[in-house]
Amino acid sequence: ELLNQNGKLVISTPNSGSLFAKIMGTKWWCSIPMHLLYFNKKSISYLLAQNGFNVIKIKTHTRYINLGNSIEWLKRYGIIYKLVRNITNILHLRKLNFKVTFFDDMVIYAIKK
Repeated sequence: ELLNQNGKLVISTPNSGSLFAKIMGTKWWCSIPMHLLYFNKKSISYLLAQNGFNVIKIKTHTRYINLGNSIEWLKRYGIIYKLVRNITNILHLRKLNFKVTFFDDMVIYAIKK
């Protein structure tokens, strides 16, 4: 109701249909209590169509990650965390920044009919 006809909508949300999300299961970074609903490309397209939108494009975006910070995300994986932490400390790589995508997020561009 707030958006005029031909108004544009941009949504950024995790992609529960991604291969990475499926491999990680309940250990996927987005499996958190604050996320009440999860979408994949098909379900978000359907939801938008049912609410008067045409999807123009769905794409994945690249994240920039600091290796030192990302290692902390591995704490829940025990031995993997210890191994990676030790290797990066030995090689002095904790300050390294890099681009990464797991194709587990999506940006949806839509227009109101």
